[in-house]
Amino acid sequence: MIYYVTLQQEAFEHDAYQMCSVEKSLQLLDSFTGHMIQLDTETTGLDPHIDRILLLQLGNIEETIQIVINASEIDIRLYKEAIESAFIIGQNLKFDIKVLFAFEIIIRNCYDTMTAEQLLYMAYPNFMIGCTEEIMMQYCDYIDSVPGWEDLKKEEKKRMLYRDEPEVAEFIYEHSGVGLKALMYRYFGEEMSKEVREEFTQELQRIETKHIIYAAKDVQPLYKLMQMQVQRLKERDLLQAAKVECLFIPSIAYYEWCGVHMDVPLWEQKMASDYKKMSEALEKLNQYVVDFNDSRFLRINLQGDLFLGWDTAPKCTINWNSNKQVIPFLTALGFNCKGIDKKTKEEKDSIDASVLEPQRHINPEFYDIYLAYTEAQKVCSTYGQNYLNAINPYTNRVHTTFRAIGTDTGRLACGSQKQNQSLARIKGLPVSKEVKDTKLKCAYPQLQNLPADEITRASFCAEKGNVWISIDYCGQESVLMADFSQDKAMMDVFLKGEDMHSTVAYMIFPNEIPRDTPIKDIKKLYKHYRQEAKGPEFKIGLLTWKHVCKIANNGEQMNAVMVWLHTFLETTNAGLNNNSCTLLHGQGIAHKLYN
Repeated sequence: MIYYVTLQQEAFEHDAYQMCSVEKSLQLLDSFTGHMIQLDTETTGLDPHIDRILLLQLGNIEETIQIVINASEIDIRLYKEAIESAFIIGQNLKFDIKVLFAFEIIIRNCYDTMTAEQLLYMAYPNFMIGCTEEIMMQYCDYIDSVPGWEDLKKEEKKRMLYRDEPEVAEFIYEHSGVGLKALMYRYFGEEMSKEVREEFTQELQRIETKHIIYAAKDVQPLYKLMQMQVQRLKERDLLQAAKVECLFIPSIAYYEWCGVHMDVPLWEQKMASDYKKMSEALEKLNQYVVDFNDSRFLRINLQGDLFLGWDTAPKCTINWNSNKQVIPFLTALGFNCKGIDKKTKEEKDSIDASVLEPQRHINPEFYDIYLAYTEAQKVCSTYGQNYLNAINPYTNRVHTTFRAIGTDTGRLACGSQKQNQSLARIKGLPVSKEVKDTKLKCAYPQLQNLPADEITRASFCAEKGNVWISIDYCGQESVLMADFSQDKAMMDVFLKGEDMHSTVAYMIFPNEIPRDTPIKDIKKLYKHYRQEAKGPEFKIGLLTWKHVCKIANNGEQMNAVMVWLHTFLETTNAGLNNNSCTLLHGQGIAHKLYN
C-alpha cells in the first residue's frame, strides 16, 4: 500500500494510494520490521545546495508499505528521529544523505546497493558491469576483429555492435552499470522505466499520481536486492568489505556537502602568473622555430596591412596544441615520435612524455623549452577559471564529487568533468553535460591532487573562525608491505623509526644524496629525490606480493593473500594492472578489456 503524506485535500479516494497524515505515517514507521527503512528522494536536480527536494519516500522491507511525503508541503524534519534511529537501505545513498543534510537529518547506519554492486564488479569498466563471461568474451573477440576500433566515435561503435553483435549491444546500452534500472533487470529480470524521473525538474508544477507511484516503486525492491547482493558478497568473502564501504558513505557525503573555501583574489593572482609563464614559454618556443629556419613551419606576411604597416619577420605557424602539426617539427629535429598506444597496443605517432623524455639528449635545448610550455599550458587549462566557476553562490565554496570505490586501484578518487547543470544555469554558463572549453567549465574540480606549489595550495583555506587541519598517514603502504611480507630490512627501517621514503631515496640516488646525510634530514634537504623514490618503493609491493603468494599453498593462506592484496589495492596506486585487481575477485577475464 502506498501512503501519500500531503496537505492537499482530495474529494475522492484514489485507487493507487491512500492519503495519510504525518502522525499516521510516523506510527507506520514505528511498526517497520527491525527498524529498517528503505529510503529515496526525488529532487529538482543534482546539486543539494541549489535544487529542491520534492518527495521523500520510505518503505518497509516486506514491500507492503511505501510512504511518499510531499516535501514541498511537509517539513521532513518531523521524520528526523525515525530516520536517524533506523538502518537505512538505499540506492546511491550518498546523494540522498546530502539532500537530508539541509534538514539536519544525519544518516549513519546504511547499506547502499550501488556501492555493493561496484564492489562486486571492481575493476570492470562501467559498460561491462553485470555482464556474463560469454558476453564479455563476445565483446573482446569482436573489438579485436575490428581494425582501429579505439579511434571510432561512440555512435559508430554503437551502430556496429547492434548490427554485428546485437546481444552484446543490448547488454551494454540497456542493462550494464550500477543504476537501479540495471540492477532490477540483472537480479530479477524486471524492466524498470525511468521516464517519469525526467519530469522532476524546476518546471514541475504539480505532483501527480504517476510521480507518487514512481517514487514508491523506487523504494519497494531495495531490501530484496540487498539480500541477493549479500549472498554474492558472502560467496566472494566481501561482506566485511561491503560493510566498511557502506559505513564510509555518510563521511564522504559530508565531504561533498561541506566543500572547501577558496581565496579568490589569490587564485586570480595565480592564474595571471600561470598565463604569464605560458606566454613566455610559447614565445620562446615560437622563436626557436624561427631560428630553426625551416620554411615548412614559417610564414612571412608580404601583403602588409593598410593601418598596421608591414611586418616581414617570419612567424611560426605551428599550433602547439595540435599533434598533427607538432609531430612533423619534432621529426625534423630528429625525434622518433613512434609510440605504443596503451589501449590498442599498436604503434602510432605520439608526443606523449613517455615517448619524448627518453630522447631528451637528441635536442635538450628544444626539449626543455617544449616541456616548459606543455607544463605551463596544462596548469592553465586544468587549474584555472574552471575552479572559480565551480564556487557555489549559496555556500561560497567549491564542491566536488568523491568516488570511494570504482577506481581500478580501489583508492578514493575525486572530481568529474560533467557539467554541474544546476550551477551552470545560475551562472549563465552552458548547461550541456560535456563542455570542452575549460573557461566555461562548471563541473566538479579535482581537489585531491593539486600542484604542490605554495600559491595553489594556499588558495584553499579556512574562513575566519574555522581551522584548517592537514593530516596524512605516514608510509601507510610501506608499513602494510613490511607487515604482511615480514621482510626484515623493511621492518628494521620502521623499528628504528626511520622514514621509508627517505631510506629508499638514499639507496637509489647515491650520486645525488651525499653518503654522510642522516636519513632524518633527507625529507628537508632532498625533498624532490624523496618524492621520486616513491615509485620504485611501491614497486617493491609487487615483489612482496609474489613472495606472499609463494606461501599460499592452501585455501586459508590464499584467502589471507587476497585480503592483503585488497588492502594493498585500497591504499596504493603502485602501478598494479587491472589483471591484479580482478584477481582479487577471481575474475580472470576482465583484464582483456584493458591489456
